[in-house]
Amino acid sequence: MNIITKKKLNIFPVCAVLASLTFFNMSNVTQAAAMYDAAFWPCKGFPTNVYADMKHYVDQSVTDLGYGWINQSARNGWDKITDADVGYGRVFDYQSADTRAFAGYYTWADYSGLMQAYYSNGSKVPDADYLRPETPFYKAHVLLNDYIMDELLYSDNERLKTAIHEWGHVMKLAHQSPPSSNNGVWDSVMITGQFSMLAPSWADEQNVKWKY
Repeated sequence: MNIITKKKLNIFPVCAVLASLTFFNMSNVTQAAAMYDAAFWPCKGFPTNVYADMKHYVDQSVTDLGYGWINQSARNGWDKITDADVGYGRVFDYQSADTRAFAGYYTWADYSGLMQAYYSNGSKVPDADYLRPETPFYKAHVLLNDYIMDELLYSDNERLKTAIHEWGHVMKLAHQSPPSSNNGVWDSVMITGQFSMLAPSWADEQNVKWKY
């Protein structure tokens, strides 16, 4: 999607796409992951039957830049959640795909990963519309920015976390707040930042089970 958390290379890495809309005083709080309805954007997204079997197109750029296994592992991480009617089916026809994956050396961009949804007329879903209950997804693109991830020396596992995070956005999962620096735990792949996570967390899985 196109709601981007800005990243400056000389400050700190941010690997996800929706700017947090709620701010917390974390000094005296152990922040747990938001659960159930609070974990999702209010938009419609794809119809339920599409989430059950998303037709997925992988651009050649994903393989060429070495993200083939990362993209597949990220999708599989969501697909394998039991008791959730979520799935992906690979297609080789660009037009028929519901979701599409790309990788690139996007020197003009300041994100490591991006999920961008589209309306049926081909226009991008603007930032504010992800928060509107009437907003549907017609197509969704996931972009992995090899330039930023190379510049910030992302490990393979950090690149995988980025991809899992962006595919979480496809399912309307919103950003999670980071934990307290003293006693919190990094308990969701939907937390922004450059860190390793090899699969959706328990909280992420419970949220997807609840929704789908």
